[in-house]
Amino acid sequence: KNKDSFDSFIALIEKEIAAAQTPQPAQAESTVALAAASATAVEPAADSQRAALPAVTRQETPAAAEAKQTAEELYQQAVALEAENNLELAQAAYEALLQRMPNFKDARLRLQSTQRRLLEKQIALEIEQKYTEGLAALKASDWLGAITAFERVLELRPDYSEVSQHLVEAQRRLDQENTEEVLARYYGEGLSAMRRGDLGRCLVAFEKVRRLDPNYREVAELLAQVESEIQNQRLASMTPATLLGASTTVDSLYDAALRFMQQNEWKQAVVTLEKLRILAPSNGEINRLLAQARMNLSFLEADMASVDARDETRRVLTTAGMLIAIILVPVLCFFVFSPSARARLHLLFGDFPGAARLYERLITQKPGRVDLYPALANIYLLSGRRDENAMKVYKTVLQLDLPVQNREQINAVFTQHYLVNGRGDADTLKALESAIHMELNRKSARRES
Repeated sequence: KNKDSFDSFIALIEKEIAAAQTPQPAQAESTVALAAASATAVEPAADSQRAALPAVTRQETPAAAEAKQTAEELYQQAVALEAENNLELAQAAYEALLQRMPNFKDARLRLQSTQRRLLEKQIALEIEQKYTEGLAALKASDWLGAITAFERVLELRPDYSEVSQHLVEAQRRLDQENTEEVLARYYGEGLSAMRRGDLGRCLVAFEKVRRLDPNYREVAELLAQVESEIQNQRLASMTPATLLGASTTVDSLYDAALRFMQQNEWKQAVVTLEKLRILAPSNGEINRLLAQARMNLSFLEADMASVDARDETRRVLTTAGMLIAIILVPVLCFFVFSPSARARLHLLFGDFPGAARLYERLITQKPGRVDLYPALANIYLLSGRRDENAMKVYKTVLQLDLPVQNREQINAVFTQHYLVNGRGDADTLKALESAIHMELNRKSARRES
């Protein structure tokens, strides 16, 4: 019976729509047909509803009365469908009713309410569908699909916090996967170029990897190897005349540097030796002389500051009288005979072992004074020491990142020592990594300049 009633209801709606499109002379016949069809689709209560109509309605023409009765039946059917949450059919019923009678009761308001509820229902269904799709894509590692699904959910419901968390996770996984793919591609290009002997393309590829991730695989070591090979090829391609000119320049600068050092012109000596190091970066003698000149220059600047201080003190002593002189004389004597002052005297006379012993004694007495380590490291470097005690001092300076003038030379000595001896403890590897990064940065700065 319900099926027959539903079929009759659908037929009633279709005929109502057709009647709205029928020319005026045929409307009476169509209305009669619709009334006859609706008689079988409604319950027997229709007779009592017809009896309850006002007297004014009963006095209307039969065609108008039948049309109103049909509209009332259609309205009741739409209300019942709306109450049963069958919103699609309820919307169709209200629309059919309003085509015939645009102002019938509150049908228009009910249609708007039904449409709003239907839209909310459709949105809820889409949210559930997209959320399920996003979870499935996340489980299958389809990060792009998960992002698309979760973004659609947030468009429909921005306050869905759980979806926001899933979206952030999917985006993070996608970024990580993309970075790994890019690194692997550039790294592979660099290896292929190296096998082909295309050092230029190889250098570009490895530089891209280093900028994205300096610790990626062996990119730092490979970069150093490629740069060394490029430098060797550049030297091999130089003509004898160019080499002769470079050699002449090196000899001339070397003689000038020695002359400046003999005359205690440490600033000019440092400038000249810096030029020499650019022309001959692998020359150990030049690096040693440069370290010595820098140290003497620092001592000279410290002594000049000390002289200025003594002059000022002398003026104060002259004006303040004998009492202040009596107080300051022991202080000055203590400064002169202090171990650090005696160490400087040893250095000025070229007695590196004597200066080293004084600093070692100071460190033994006061191991917490980290400011003593850079001076001792410089003394060891000038002495050419490569023993374990020297390596410990170098290692301390590098690990604590203490300010030292000859850091590059200390890095080079430290790295070479542990590469030759094959040591691999964690602290050593960390120090070696720091040395490698510093060397690469120095070469990069040289190329940019």
